[in-house]
Amino acid sequence: MARPTRASYVQRLEQLAGDSFRIDQLNNGWPALCQVRAGRQWIWSAIHMGLVIESHRQRPEERRIENPGKERPVQRPPGTVPLILGLWEVKDACAVVAFDAFRRIDEQTRKSMFMKLDRLRFAAKQGWAQDESSSGEQIFFFAPSRIGEYVEQLVAARAQAA
Repeated sequence: MARPTRASYVQRLEQLAGDSFRIDQLNNGWPALCQVRAGRQWIWSAIHMGLVIESHRQRPEERRIENPGKERPVQRPPGTVPLILGLWEVKDACAVVAFDAFRRIDEQTRKSMFMKLDRLRFAAKQGWAQDESSSGEQIFFFAPSRIGEYVEQLVAARAQAA
């Protein structure tokens, strides 16, 4: 059996998100060019997808996603909103975690992004959760079907900050 790829995680997100998400160019999943329905409009997005895995830092309450390597920075193709998303699926629970892609555009380093397991579990049960990293980054957790709400909030916050 072939090992799952970032592209397969984007395809899985499309299955889970339903009619609020569609893939335009799968590429290799870093990034995939997709459209996310945010309210009444479709937002073009550059999805940088990872799988949520154990942190390997002797912290059972922590999970992480990582970028594919230093030669694969986060990109923002013209006309897109960049997203860094992690997919977490265990037994009958599923959630998506979102990190600030704007702050990582063109970073050339290998990087792990860490999150709390309890926030993933909460989002899987309740549909939405937020957290703040030790560096002040806002981290969002949500049910896959709520990806449009996340993108809508992100676009509104970016417009307000501009």
